[in-house]
Order: sequence, then structure tokens, then C-alpha cells
Amino acid sequence: MDDFINKETLKKHITMGEKLFDSEVYCKLQQAEQEALLTGRRYSSKEVLSAMKDAIKSV
Repeated sequence: MDDFINKETLKKHITMGEKLFDSEVYCKLQQAEQEALLTGRRYSSKEVLSAMKDAIKSV
């Protein structure tokens, strides 16, 4: 039975993972905001997706 993670431990790990994900998203949004302030340019999600697709095609 020691080999299995109990439900409470699993819930704690999931919660920690969710918090880490939220924190990473928040940091990325802050970085994007700073870049927009520095460059005077804010990219839409469609522009980002299009650039990503173009980059993948060129590989």
C-alpha cells in the first residue's frame, strides 16, 4: 500500500500544479505587457497563432 499515492496527497499535488500553471500564465502575461509597453506593439492571439503556424511550416 506504500507504493500508492493516497487521495489527499494526489489532491495536494494537483492543487500545487494548478497554482504553478496559474503563476506561469500570470508571469507570461506580465512579460507580454512589458514588451508591449517597450515596443508600442501588442499582438493579438490570431497574429501569434499565425506566426507560430508560419514558423512551423518553414521548418
